[in-house]
Amino acid sequence: MTTPNFPVWSNVDDYGDYRQWTYRRWAWEFLRRNRKYIDACVRFNESRRGPRGGRNSAEMVAVAAQFGRWDLKHFNDPYDEKDRYWLSERVVSHGWVERKDDGRKTFDLVAGQVAIVFDVRPIVSSGPAALRAMLDQATEILTAEYRELTDPEGKLGYKGSLAKAAGVRKPRLKPETLLEKLRVYDATVHQGASIDDVAERLFAEGRPNQSSRQRAAYNSRTQAKAMVEELKCLELVPRDYV
Repeated sequence: MTTPNFPVWSNVDDYGDYRQWTYRRWAWEFLRRNRKYIDACVRFNESRRGPRGGRNSAEMVAVAAQFGRWDLKHFNDPYDEKDRYWLSERVVSHGWVERKDDGRKTFDLVAGQVAIVFDVRPIVSSGPAALRAMLDQATEILTAEYRELTDPEGKLGYKGSLAKAAGVRKPRLKPETLLEKLRVYDATVHQGASIDDVAERLFAEGRPNQSSRQRAAYNSRTQAKAMVEELKCLELVPRDYV
């Protein structure tokens, strides 16, 4: 089994240029520390084949979906901003008919999926601005489907459910705050450090007594576990697009 390669928690320099990380990168850093995700990677892709090289079996896709992804990226693989393997940013399928063809394309949908057909021919006369108009209308359609899934009985009312659908806000989280949680998790879960050691090393500034430092360390660990083990980190992914 490949050993997880995480930074040494006591050395902030080990975490590199974390201030430049996107929210999607932060989500990945939390997820790859999840024990169940690590176990799944060991089971499916210790061979280190690419996503098109045999790791996309139906079973693997189903397991990856449990972690908000459609691919089990190996937990030690370097992060690539070009990756689009989060379910919350994935287009399940797309297709087009070649201009020279008279054929048709069909899609089989299941509950919760939406098919939107764009006619790009008007762009010839209307210009690229037509793309924005099409995307705006598509957003309205997707929002309506989201309302149907999250508030099928209309208890929130139209405005209430619409506000919920549009409520993806960029969280006001500082990189230092996210890194603090990451280091606490690395220390106490993956590297065997005591909460007392973490409290003294990471939470001494501005906290004059031991009890306040320990309380801060415990709170940070609780929040870190929610990010990693309860997969709260997945809420970070779409925030890069707001």
